[in-house]
Amino acid sequence: MRMALLILILLAALAPVFGSAQDDNKAAVALLPGPETFGDGWVLLSNSPPEDRLPAFRAATLGTYGGPAGTRILLDVLLVAEGMTAVRESWERINDYLQGYETRMELEFDFQRDQELDAMAPPSGCADARRVEGNERIGGNVFPVGVTLCAADPDILLVAAVSGEFDGLSGIEASDAVIETTLAARSATPTP
Repeated sequence: MRMALLILILLAALAPVFGSAQDDNKAAVALLPGPETFGDGWVLLSNSPPEDRLPAFRAATLGTYGGPAGTRILLDVLLVAEGMTAVRESWERINDYLQGYETRMELEFDFQRDQELDAMAPPSGCADARRVEGNERIGGNVFPVGVTLCAADPDILLVAAVSGEFDGLSGIEASDAVIETTLAARSATPTP
């Protein structure tokens, strides 16, 4: 009897922790726009938590979208955990993640273009941003790729990688447009 009571007390104490994690996950998933947000012909292929993103992030999800002419969007939504240590670690980890994209792309090392990307203003709705662009070879086809990392206030990091054309745009112009579309959809829809 005492053991059952102790287990019930322990579960009651842990319930807010589990409930909070579930709410955070719901909030991350709610930030993924529906495929119709990107236009006709888009479908959400998968929605899954990305690997190895915690503890700097209290929640994360990755949406993979397929669109017209073989275009693909990978959209990471990461909610930063509380505290300055988590903020610092989240930015370090997401920059490492961005470098992972760079290693998978065929990059043309253009110092001048890198400086242009660094000097560009963040997309609308982002407090800070970082960008990379290159090409992705799939089978015999080569697709332009743009990747935009967006720090949106107060605790949201978005990473959009666009392979192919989005709304007539390619490279970082396409990934910036996906970020802006996502943030516009967020402001139009209340999050849980």
